[in-house]
Amino acid sequence: MFNCIRNCFSNSIRDNVKGCRIVQLLWSDTLMRRAFFVLQPFLTDVWKLSFTHAAAIVNIWEGTSLMLPAVFQLLADKYLGNFKVVVISTVSSTLGIVFVTMSLPPVLGMGPCKEYNETCVGNTQRGLLYLGVALTAIGRGGLTVSVPCLHDEQTSQGGQFKLCGLVQKHGSTAQNLCVYAIGLVIISLISSWTFRFGFPAIFAAFVTVTFLGGWSSYTKTGPKDEGSLLSTLFKAFTPCRNHQENEGGRKESSFMRHITGISINFIILGIVSALGNTFFVSQANYMKRKFLFMTIPLAVFQLPMLIALAAAPCICAMCAFLQCANKYCNFCVPRCLRTIPSIVGVAVAMAHAILCCVVAAAVVKRKHAMWLVFQFYLVACVDVFFRSSIEAYYHAQAPSTLRDYHDVYTDFVTGVGYFSSVVLVAIVGRVSEGEGKGKKSWFGETVGESRLDRYYWLLAVLGTLSLAGFWVMVPFCIGRVDKSPANDDNDSNRLRHQSSCCFGRY
Repeated sequence: MFNCIRNCFSNSIRDNVKGCRIVQLLWSDTLMRRAFFVLQPFLTDVWKLSFTHAAAIVNIWEGTSLMLPAVFQLLADKYLGNFKVVVISTVSSTLGIVFVTMSLPPVLGMGPCKEYNETCVGNTQRGLLYLGVALTAIGRGGLTVSVPCLHDEQTSQGGQFKLCGLVQKHGSTAQNLCVYAIGLVIISLISSWTFRFGFPAIFAAFVTVTFLGGWSSYTKTGPKDEGSLLSTLFKAFTPCRNHQENEGGRKESSFMRHITGISINFIILGIVSALGNTFFVSQANYMKRKFLFMTIPLAVFQLPMLIALAAAPCICAMCAFLQCANKYCNFCVPRCLRTIPSIVGVAVAMAHAILCCVVAAAVVKRKHAMWLVFQFYLVACVDVFFRSSIEAYYHAQAPSTLRDYHDVYTDFVTGVGYFSSVVLVAIVGRVSEGEGKGKKSWFGETVGESRLDRYYWLLAVLGTLSLAGFWVMVPFCIGRVDKSPANDDNDSNRLRHQSSCCFGRY
């Protein structure tokens, strides 16, 4: 009996050590994202780029990192497995933040040119920064989908994951929120660009070495036998007779077609979310930030975002209750009833996007940066409501073969919105230039030379049209609910993967 207790205790310690080595990869990614919050002012103040050019770089980086999880999901499911994807992503992310740090003038500055000004930025610095930004985007895309699932593979043998999916996922988010807060404090206190990017680089290198040091102890599973996300999508949209004769195939096709059709209304959410790390940060950098006897650091404006992210578990509380009641308590909860809260949540996210643009347009001419707190909070609520609602919608209505891909879908749609933001700014800037002689473009070299209020009002109008289009298509979504007695929620073999995979997304 003593040997049994000792073995159980040692196994528990070993599992916890492996779990910490894996989870800390997400901590490193979170800290790196906090550092990149000030990438926009770095490009405008040091590189002397226009704020729209800098915003395009940041949005392309963010959009790429959000769209790549779909690619890495394919690689993990079909070809490589989660462990190999995590290794590739970790090395890529670490090299990326190291290259970004090396691109700073004091690090590789030659001779006396080691100052943070445009003359000290040469082709070498630019090349290292672009390469580093690309590698960090690749790393983020792989870590997002593979780290939580690899963590599952290490601890699944002990049966630790018995809570329902939404409760387990949002409970695990608290760890990343703590790292978020720590990174916020560190970056706020550090005024040097070298340490703002150098500290996350050092931490990422330490985490990578620690993770790779336990190579032989990890449980490594191969690709899944049931196929991949990409093959499921091909089947869903291919009019194959054999596929249509299968009941599961009909459910997949129906769900994928209606969720793809309604996604056009969600692009505006990504466009509005793209304002948080770009235009809003440029406004805060341009406006007065004096408060009493101190200057408010730019990183402090992430605090309203942290407050919004901390409320994520409350947003999905009702959806989680309905899911658990139906699965574990033998309550007969109609699927349409489980779908309605998620639909309302998406509408609330779109309403927050409209309100965010209206508030931003109203305070754009204010002098003090503290007026921006409201729009920073609202833009964070947009992503929180949308992500949580889509997750609840997938758990309530998606077939079991597609239910695990809610985060991949949300990331991809949001990433399309980030790229659409770059295109929209380019189109609006060119159209406003051609309005006539004597009229300025909406976008100048700096925030002070621009008419951002007009752009924000344009986004508010587009958001209103998207919200109207969404409500028009809502009956179509509810009408697709499967009312047959067969309920694919009884697939107990997939419970572990659904309950904890893709935790800590914020």
